[in-house]
Amino acid sequence: IKVDYPAAAKITLINATQLKPGDKGSDVKSLQQMLTALKVGSVTVNSQYDDATQAAVKTFQQANKLDATGTADQDTLAALAQKLSAQLTKDDPMMKAAVDAVAK
Repeated sequence: IKVDYPAAAKITLINATQLKPGDKGSDVKSLQQMLTALKVGSVTVNSQYDDATQAAVKTFQQANKLDATGTADQDTLAALAQKLSAQLTKDDPMMKAAVDAVAK
């Protein structure tokens, strides 16, 4: 069975312990991809921790009862990873394909 996984399943892990406005690079890109995959805010994936990224992080923090600072600290990054993992598990294309194949 050949299955294509969503782009969210291919997001690079974040190595930083904190990301904040003004930061740039691959960790910020991963953060933006996670926020986009979770449909939080209106983020452009540009590897720059800009105002839109800060606002989306703050929205995510508020929705998950975290300190709404707009800075992606360890608690925020862990919560993002957990939410994304849960979403990917729920929408697992391999599991759906296997269930469909067995049902035939």
